[in-house]
Amino acid sequence: MKRFLLLAVVIAAPDIAWGQDYKPDFNCSADHSKDSIATMLCQNSEAAKHELMFDQSYYALRHLIGQSGWKYLKQEAIADDDIFKQCVGNVDPGNPQILPSADSACYISNMDILTAKYKHRLSGAALEEANRSIDDHIALQAKLIALGYLPSTAIADGVYGEATRQAIQTWQRVSQRPQADGFLSDSDAMVLLSKGSIPHSETPDNSPVAPSIKTSSVLESNQTSPAGSATQEESLISIVDTGRQEYADGQNDFQKGASRPRRANRICNLMQPPVANNWVGTVEELSSNSSGYGVLKIRISPHITIGTSNNSFSDSLGSQRTLISPSDPVFTQVSSLRIGQAVIFSGRFSTSQDDCLDESSVTQSGSMEDPDFEMHFTSVTPTN
Repeated sequence: MKRFLLLAVVIAAPDIAWGQDYKPDFNCSADHSKDSIATMLCQNSEAAKHELMFDQSYYALRHLIGQSGWKYLKQEAIADDDIFKQCVGNVDPGNPQILPSADSACYISNMDILTAKYKHRLSGAALEEANRSIDDHIALQAKLIALGYLPSTAIADGVYGEATRQAIQTWQRVSQRPQADGFLSDSDAMVLLSKGSIPHSETPDNSPVAPSIKTSSVLESNQTSPAGSATQEESLISIVDTGRQEYADGQNDFQKGASRPRRANRICNLMQPPVANNWVGTVEELSSNSSGYGVLKIRISPHITIGTSNNSFSDSLGSQRTLISPSDPVFTQVSSLRIGQAVIFSGRFSTSQDDCLDESSVTQSGSMEDPDFEMHFTSVTPTN
């Protein structure tokens, strides 16, 4: 909440201890010596926890109303900040340089009032998400990091901003959840946490460690994904994420380079034949080349796109033509789509020696960090 007065960047302190020591949604290492509330929040874990609980409702409402309403919601939150003035003591006339203290009990009480006010405007999955305990809320965000839907450098701070919402939507589409709305319903939360445990031993030294999966009702569930074992699409995503980590961990160019053929071998073992049937993704690029042929790219994970070539010359060098001809029935299907739309698609991958599936990046780092696999599409339709 204090972000509106401080105009601070929303980050979490690296020394946060989940479930025991909470930090507010702004940088406590900055100078807050003239702000009583900010000083108190950086020193009082319980008060900071209640601010994070408010954030759950605020950011759920922010996502619900959409970008057109963000300005007015922020103005409302700024006005609501006045409620905390009563929680700050008076300045001592004899020692005006001493910062008056803030009453943490007063702050918590009033913050809970505001949380209830914003939560009252939520329903369905948005309300289920906002009602979740803050430990569960943070653990789910950490799981998105562990699975690669958020960057490994991201910090699970409990604030579900735009990047986290996009990560949730991508996970929902890849996992073929009933809704890809960016809210983690109770059923979504159980499925997400069932996708294997967070690798604690691989957590960076200064990164927070997720709470035990026995700490709450959401995390205790042993429910598995309705899809059962991993789909071929999920397996490819996992292989690429593994290769991406191996490349990042390489201590020199020899080690980094060795990660590419290892990944290619895994992909070849998986993709026999190199065909995708009813995979799910989001349209990222939709255009045409100078000859009027369709150019399409679909993102299936934070680090993988699948699409056509973008020019006739490159297309002619591949194992098959991928540009979409105006006479191809798929051209009509694709012409009605829009950027950002969720789709179900099928097709045959182009193949190559270096990556097994033909990959269009011009550098090794591009191939390993964000591969763009080429495909001849046979069907592309909206998910609904």
